[in-house]
Amino acid sequence: MRPQGTRQWILALIRITIIFLVLMSSLFAFTTMPGSSFSDSLPPLTAEERQTTDLLQKHVYTLAQGIGSRTIWNPPSMDRTVSYLEKELTNLKNQLEKISKKLANADFLKNAPKDVIEKEKGKKKDIEERVEKLNANLEQLLGW
Repeated sequence: MRPQGTRQWILALIRITIIFLVLMSSLFAFTTMPGSSFSDSLPPLTAEERQTTDLLQKHVYTLAQGIGSRTIWNPPSMDRTVSYLEKELTNLKNQLEKISKKLANADFLKNAPKDVIEKEKGKKKDIEERVEKLNANLEQLLGW
């Protein structure tokens, strides 16, 4: 149905303009971020954040560069991945054992400041969670 006459052409043009403006305002509303942008320099990382960053970089490098593509069509890479995760799991279990021994030591508990004891308990909990996640990942990989 084509517009007939000048009046209908103008009405069609107005409708198209309104639709265009609604679409553009919707696009603007959905793509702009609320609030203001952060423009200062970031604060320096804490020791724990630096340690986490280094650990993540190590894992990403090992998995991406050292092992490469990990798919069921590339069984050697899957075997290398399992090996890597088993090695990491062993390291974590060794760390967990050391921390558990330290926390079971009555002299340590008696002489250490409370914040040090709490920090060690936090490390232990963190390592236990990582061990649990690694075990789940290994189960998944070994299920292939």
